[in-house]
Amino acid sequence: MYPPYFTKKMKSIEIIKKLIPVLIFVVCTTGCYTSNKSHNFAHNRAIKEDLRLLHKDVDSFLGTTESSMLSE
Repeated sequence: MYPPYFTKKMKSIEIIKKLIPVLIFVVCTTGCYTSNKSHNFAHNRAIKEDLRLLHKDVDSFLGTTESSMLSE
């Protein structure tokens, strides 16, 4: 009925759907994110800063000195 690659892709999607609640549970129980908004904000701010610095490093590695649309 369906091509074999389609059924394999559907199985993969089902596995991912089942793993999402597990991932959410692990993140919440490890103490990384809590119900404290200021604590979570500090994590989010640190992640944004890390991504900004990563983007700056990639730009310098590629030799581009002008800002791209991603950094704005």
